[in-house]
Amino acid sequence: MKINYKLHYSFRRFLVDQALEKIKPALNGVILDLGGKKNKKRGRFRPPSGPQISQWVYANKDTNEEPHVVLDGEKLAFPNASFNWVICTEVLEYVDNPTRLMNEVYRVLNHGGRLVLTAPFLFRIHGHDHDLQRLTETKLKSVLTQAGFGDMTIESQGYYFTVLADFIKMAIAQISSKPIRYLVALFLLPLVLLLAMVDQLSAVAKSEFLSSFTTGYFVVAKKL
Repeated sequence: MKINYKLHYSFRRFLVDQALEKIKPALNGVILDLGGKKNKKRGRFRPPSGPQISQWVYANKDTNEEPHVVLDGEKLAFPNASFNWVICTEVLEYVDNPTRLMNEVYRVLNHGGRLVLTAPFLFRIHGHDHDLQRLTETKLKSVLTQAGFGDMTIESQGYYFTVLADFIKMAIAQISSKPIRYLVALFLLPLVLLLAMVDQLSAVAKSEFLSSFTTGYFVVAKKL
C-alpha cells in the first residue's frame, strides 16, 4: 500500500468503513444514501449487490456527484415511508439544522425502518466554510429522540490514542517535501499503528479520561 494512501486514509474513515461493513448483511429493500457519492467514494465501503437490495438511491446537494436526487437544504423530496434504510455518513457536520434533517429522515423511513448514521467529533475542520459543527453523543441522542427514533445504539469510534494517531498522520501528510514526508512516514507510521492498537485495550475503554476522546460516533436507530 502506498505511503500517501496510508497517510490520507484516516483511522476515522477506517472505523466508519468497518462499521458499515458490519451492518451490510442486514441492509435490504430500498436504501437512501443521504449525502453519499455514486462515484469517487470517500472510503472502502461499497453498497451490497443482490436481490435483497431493491434500489440504492443517492441524494446529494452537489450535482457533480451525479445523485439520483439533488438535495435542497434539509428538505427531502420523497413521499412519506419511502425507504427501508437511510444511510447518513459524515454528513451532519455540514448541516445547518440537524434536527430538521432528522425529522425528514424519520418521515421518509418506513415504520420499523432504520437509520445508520456516522458523525465525526475530534477531527480537523474540513470542507472549509461548509463544515459547521461537531455533535456530542448527548446531542445526537437528543436530536434523534426528538425526531421520534428509538431502539438506538450510539458507539464511540476510537478513543484517545486513535485520535492522537490520526492527528500525527494528518500532520505528516502536510509535509511539503516528498522525500522528507516519506522518511518521516517510514519512521512514525509504525508508532501510529501501535497507538491505534493500544486503544483496543479494555483499560482504555474503562478510563474516564481516555474514553472521553473519540474520532466520532456510529449510530443505528429505528423508526418506531
